[in-house]
Amino acid sequence: MKHLVPSASRHLKAFTRADLTGLIAGIALVGMLGFPAIGSTRSKSQQEVCADNLQALMRATRLYAEDHRDEFPMVTHGGDALAGSVINFVNRNSSRPWATGWQTWSTSEHNTNTAFLVDSRYAVLADYTRDARLYKCPADTLLHPTQKDLGWLGRARTYSANIAVGRGNKHQFDGLVGAEKLFIRFSDIDRPSPSQLFVFIEENPDSMNDPALSNSQVDRRWIDMPGAFHPTVGTNHASNVAFSDGHIETHAWQASVLLEKPTYSYFPPTIQRGDPDWAWLMDRTSFNPRAIR
Repeated sequence: MKHLVPSASRHLKAFTRADLTGLIAGIALVGMLGFPAIGSTRSKSQQEVCADNLQALMRATRLYAEDHRDEFPMVTHGGDALAGSVINFVNRNSSRPWATGWQTWSTSEHNTNTAFLVDSRYAVLADYTRDARLYKCPADTLLHPTQKDLGWLGRARTYSANIAVGRGNKHQFDGLVGAEKLFIRFSDIDRPSPSQLFVFIEENPDSMNDPALSNSQVDRRWIDMPGAFHPTVGTNHASNVAFSDGHIETHAWQASVLLEKPTYSYFPPTIQRGDPDWAWLMDRTSFNPRAIR
C-alpha cells in the first residue's frame, strides 16, 4: 500500500493521445508546484491548482471512456468503498470504481493511503492518472488533532464524484439518488445537458467519507455537502466543480453550504425551502420532474 506521493508517470495506450498526455503531465506539474506552498500560497492560486486537478481528472475520465464503450468509471459508496476491495477485472459485473477508500477524522490508513487512488487494483482511473496530488486540493488542509500528532500533512482526497454518474452500487430511486436518471455513458447525458451535469466536486471535509457525493432530490436534506475552500466576494466561499463537457466552474455558495463549519463531526444544516445552494447542486446532479426545491 502506498502512503507517500508516488511519481507522476503516465503510460497511455495510443500515440494519438500524446496531446492529452502532455496536458495531464502539465497539470500534474502545476500540482507539484502548488502543493508544497500550502500556508503560503494565496487563495487564488490554490483555487487555480484545485481547478487544474479537476480538469486532469476529467481528461482521465474521458480517456477511460474511450477505452470502455463510452462508459464513465463506476462511482461506489458505503461498504464497497470502505472495503477497499481489489478489482476483479475478469468479472465484467465486478465493481470498477474511479477511486476507493473511506476518509474519516480517525487514524485509519484510508485517510492517507494513496493506493486507493493511483493503484489500478483499487481505482480504474489509476491507469490514466499516476500522481496522487491530482486528487487533493491544496486549500483543503484540515486535520484532526490526533492526525496532526502523527505528523500527517493532510488526508489523501478532496474530490468526490456525482453518485448519479457511472455504474455503481446505487439504484435509480434509492435514498442516495432519488433521481429519475443515472448516466452510465457520456452519450446518456441529455437532461441536464453536458455543460450542466457535474461529475466531480470538492467535498466538505466533515461530510467526506466515500468517493461519492450523494444527495436525494426528493427530500430536502444534505447527505453530503460541497466544500467551500475558496474565498470570493464578501463572506461567500466557493467550490470548484467539474462538468461532463470538461469545463470547470468555480461556484460561489450563498446559503446553507456556508453554515457548515468544520467541527470534526457532521451535522448537516437544515435546508430551507428555496435554498439557492441546494437548488443549484440538485439541478446539476440528475433529472427528476418530481424533485423538490
